[in-house]
Parts: sequence; C-alpha cells; structure tokens
Amino acid sequence: MDNVLRLYDGATPKSATELTVYLQDTRFPVFSAAHGCVLHADPERFELALADRLAQINERSQRSDIKAELAEQGIRKLPRARPGPRQEQVAAQKASESVLLSAQISLITSKFDTSELPFELKRLCDELNKRGVVTKTGKLWTLPNLRKRLKKMRAVKPNARIWEHVKV
Repeated sequence: MDNVLRLYDGATPKSATELTVYLQDTRFPVFSAAHGCVLHADPERFELALADRLAQINERSQRSDIKAELAEQGIRKLPRARPGPRQEQVAAQKASESVLLSAQISLITSKFDTSELPFELKRLCDELNKRGVVTKTGKLWTLPNLRKRLKKMRAVKPNARIWEHVKV
C-alpha cells in the first residue's frame, strides 16, 4: 500500500484523478505489509486511504497558483507577518491607560487634606467608581484589580509623585 501511495507524491490533481480511476477500474491488486496479503479495496475505502495524499496534492497546486499570481504582481517572496506593530500598539495603549489612571488619582487626592494622605486603596477604589472611571474592560474598579494595576505602574515608574499620595 505504501508503494501505491508513493505514486501520488509528485502527481498533479489531474494525474492523481486518472491514477485513482485506473486503480479502481482495473481492481489493481495492492499488497499490504500490515495485513500480509493482497487487498482489493472497494472505491470508498480506496478514496479514504488516499484522502490525505489527494488533499496534499490540491494544496500544492493551490500554493503554486498563488505563487504564480504573486510573481505576476512582482512579488517574489511570500509576505510574512510581523509582530512588531501589534506589540508597539499594546505598549502605547498600556502607557496611555496608566497616564489616565494617574491623572484621575491625582485629581481625587488633590481634593482631600494632606493629613489624610497616603490614600487607602479601598477609598480610592470607591472614588474612582463614583467618578465613573472604569477599567480597560469597562468594569468598575475592585480592590484587587486596582492593587494589581498600581503595582504594575509602580514597576514601570517607581519614583513617580503618585506614590506619595497612594498607599499600595
């Protein structure tokens, strides 16, 4: 059976179809080493055994058609995806979220007496929710969520003025 399948390796879709029809029409005897005997498979089982090879042939044909189209357009190599712009976009988004959160915290803490500083996170969380400031997922601030966000901000900017006002 392996030798019969190897006949399909370099085939085109047309030649693969012709070979399949020939093998089925002539009921070509196929020796199976696994079974130790000659098999005469019915057309459905024969198609099932060949399904993987026929799919590979069709993919090869489609790939060569796409390469030919690209060559006509003057493109010699297939385009490759680059992760750089997405990573830069995520980093910029995180930075802007941090700036907005810092600004909101500064506004909240500036309205209170300096003797009340550093601000406790629970109180800060309540004030952010009262003002309608939501997380990046659109949810209200919770104590664990705010603590996690502030720890990440502190790792990036450990000497920022905000840390004078907030008790993490």
